[in-house]
Amino acid sequence: MRFIHSAGATLVFKAIAMIAGLAASVIIARVLGTEGRGVYALVMSIIVMAASFGVFGLTASNTYYVAGQSKRVRAIGLHSLLAGILGTLLTILIVLGVRYAYPSILQGLNDYLLWLTLAIVPLFMWGNLFSFAYLGRGKIFAFNAFETTQRVIFFALSVLMLWVMSTTFELYFAVVLAVVAVLVFSYMAAYFVKAPEGPLFSSELLKPSFAYGIRAYVATLLTLAVMRSAVFFVNYFGGNREAGLFAVAQQAAELLIIVPGVVGTILFGRISGGDSDNLTPKVVRTIAFAFLPVSIGLFFASDILVVSIFGAEFLPAAGALRWLVPGSYLLGLEVLLANDIAGRGYPWTAVLFWVPALILNFTAYYFLIPSMGINGASISLSLSFALMFVLISVYYMRTRNVSFSELFVIKSEDIRTLLQLLKAPLKEGKKHSDKDECDEAASDHNKDKAQAQSVIG
Repeated sequence: MRFIHSAGATLVFKAIAMIAGLAASVIIARVLGTEGRGVYALVMSIIVMAASFGVFGLTASNTYYVAGQSKRVRAIGLHSLLAGILGTLLTILIVLGVRYAYPSILQGLNDYLLWLTLAIVPLFMWGNLFSFAYLGRGKIFAFNAFETTQRVIFFALSVLMLWVMSTTFELYFAVVLAVVAVLVFSYMAAYFVKAPEGPLFSSELLKPSFAYGIRAYVATLLTLAVMRSAVFFVNYFGGNREAGLFAVAQQAAELLIIVPGVVGTILFGRISGGDSDNLTPKVVRTIAFAFLPVSIGLFFASDILVVSIFGAEFLPAAGALRWLVPGSYLLGLEVLLANDIAGRGYPWTAVLFWVPALILNFTAYYFLIPSMGINGASISLSLSFALMFVLISVYYMRTRNVSFSELFVIKSEDIRTLLQLLKAPLKEGKKHSDKDECDEAASDHNKDKAQAQSVIG
């Protein structure tokens, strides 16, 4: 039940973040049009990719090594601060190198906006690193706070500055930078203030953290190279307008990945703590069953969805969305299995499955985008997601000795679990309005983790 409650609480926050992020995107699309939406997509793609590149896989290891080990909390915090600084410096060098060598990839992004983008990168790095450290401490509310709050900031300021005041996009983003900076520094300060006693730096912890994190790091980089590079390819071949159209299609398709992503994150924490092997197949079966009709509905309603939300100018994005739906459905299931595998130490075999997916992806981009535009980009992504799903599924079934039907065919008891999960967010939302109850739940979570030290440490 605690798994369901944690997933339910996270779903509430994710829903708020999703709605706020989508609303900000809609405001920007309607105010700035397809080209402005394309520039926004470039900015956010740089931030998302850089924020993952510059943390060196420490997000996963922060959860893995903080869980049940209170003396590590302060050291993990300082390591995260240092990683963010180093990651930012490397990111700046890479982005400036790309801009110099291949200017068409970042066309439409002026110098002022580029530097604003680079300035916000460390804030997102630190936010991600500390949020996963909070997760390891069992603080589900704090874990979700960064992503949800920054999405709300983007939305609120887009309404005020772009919709109401009609300011420039550059000014809007400068104010976003200032407000997010206040959020992140407050978030980090609270982490250290409430941290248990322990060493501030641990050289003994660095090596295992990076050893574990490097696998998650490589997997994350390969995943992002597949998922986020499309915007840059589309911008390179077609310009800001095409990038804006594709970004809308991709954002709509990612609705299918949000819930599996949330559940997968919680699943990772439970598996790394030594939970039953039966949990993952049950979760995968339930999500596969619940999201099949949702995916079919999104496929057939793509025209109406895109036009009603973003406007008639974005109608060409509907075709790209249809091509993305099958791959996104399969990716959602792959995310669940990948989190289970990550919770068991993330063997290199599973990590490197993304290499053939990446090769297929980039090859398809090169041939399909020039001839088919954004539809070609969507087909390339769906093919890569499908390949990754097959590879991870076969690997999981072989290593865990699970049959296809056990993993993907719904059972009667799974329906009851699904109904519990649907009811959980409402109850959990009330629960987390009381701080003491939240702390008590976190304490119980940490006790469970402490009992599994041999698995984690």
